[in-house]
Amino acid sequence: MGAIRVCFKVACGLDVHQAEVVACLSTQDARGRLKRVTRRFRTVYSELLQLRHWLVSEGCEALGMEATGHYWKPIYSVLEGHVRMIVGNPTQMKGLKGRKTDQQDAEWIADLTRLGLIKPSFVPPPDFRALRDFLRTRRGMIQARTTLQNETLKLLEVGGVKLSTFMSSVFGVSGMAMLRALARGESVAAQVHLLAKGKLRSKLADLRLALEQPLPLHLQQILAEIGVDMGVFPTPAHLAAWAGLAPGSFETGGKSKRAPTLRGNTYLKTMLVECAAAAIRAKGTFFSAKFNQLRRRGLDYRKALVAIAHKLIVIIHRVLSGNAPFHDLGATYFEQRNRARTIRNLTRRLESLGFAVSLQNLNIDPEQSQ
Repeated sequence: MGAIRVCFKVACGLDVHQAEVVACLSTQDARGRLKRVTRRFRTVYSELLQLRHWLVSEGCEALGMEATGHYWKPIYSVLEGHVRMIVGNPTQMKGLKGRKTDQQDAEWIADLTRLGLIKPSFVPPPDFRALRDFLRTRRGMIQARTTLQNETLKLLEVGGVKLSTFMSSVFGVSGMAMLRALARGESVAAQVHLLAKGKLRSKLADLRLALEQPLPLHLQQILAEIGVDMGVFPTPAHLAAWAGLAPGSFETGGKSKRAPTLRGNTYLKTMLVECAAAAIRAKGTFFSAKFNQLRRRGLDYRKALVAIAHKLIVIIHRVLSGNAPFHDLGATYFEQRNRARTIRNLTRRLESLGFAVSLQNLNIDPEQSQ
């Protein structure tokens, strides 16, 4: 059996991730002895420059890495022109089963590179890569726009609004004006003579017929997920847990610790988080005040937003269970509650010291008294 052919005496294998890369530099000396050095670098520009400097200073002859999503592209751009790079298909570079760590993956890729066993993928020059990325992004956006337009036309047809029968482009200037009026719930047939432009003015009679039937009032998306019978969910906590908005519980050694929220209905959870994001932007409301209170306590934006979504699902359960309208507690709710709590605690302390307490409201503005 012949000796294994070595293509590169100094080769590097990169295990690429979103936040960091693991680099294994494999060096074979004149006696055939192999030396491996493994380092980790974050994928920020300054540390990628450190990676480049290290590889160049060590005389790296070739570097191999997998074409993992788009994470390899910024690394390739920084190293291009300084180190010979071989980008391979991940399916052809799988390591041995049962050996799966980042360091072992980097060592495996370094060995494949050193022995010339990676089939290089085609990587265009920089200018063509930028052009290709731009055109691919543009194509994706056009496809997404076409999909949304088709879904809109389908919704109109199902609702009995026959605009596409008399208009070659529903998404032109006139069509968009009519769609906006429909979205606002206005009677478009009555004002079609104001909205139709150009050649469409000759089709006013047909357009009025196409717009006679108003769009049907669909149920909210939240109700489509949970219905209106709250007997299925005995308490707000049950509904919150089903939605994936209930805080998890983790107990060890008799001590309870914070745990992430449980998995639940993904569609409902994302809708409620979107609603929460809109609710906290409305000034002078309970939700904006609660969000600000949570942020002052040190919760990051995302966790505070999920907490507001939890408040929303609790309110929804109570409203649907009692058939009662929602009443916003207002932005001053927490100030009033804290004031009442302070008065109650101070009164109890004085009574515990043997004093009879009689309170008289002096009608002094708390802000003026400070």
